[in-house]
Amino acid sequence: MPEQLSVRRDLLSRHLLPQLGEPIRESSQLNVSLLDLLRAVKTHGLEGIVAKRLDSRYEPLTGPG
Repeated sequence: MPEQLSVRRDLLSRHLLPQLGEPIRESSQLNVSLLDLLRAVKTHGLEGIVAKRLDSRYEPLTGPG
């Protein structure tokens, strides 16, 4: 799907997520600095962060792996 992340999130929230139950949830968009986010991760004892730019496109892996 070549659409930007913002478009994919909108499609998911309108068409797919209403049909799914717990524990599937859409994460909120975080508009904070990386430093603040890293501090929050450490404060809450979380393992890490997975992030994606809103204007990035989905590119599936090809080949083995």
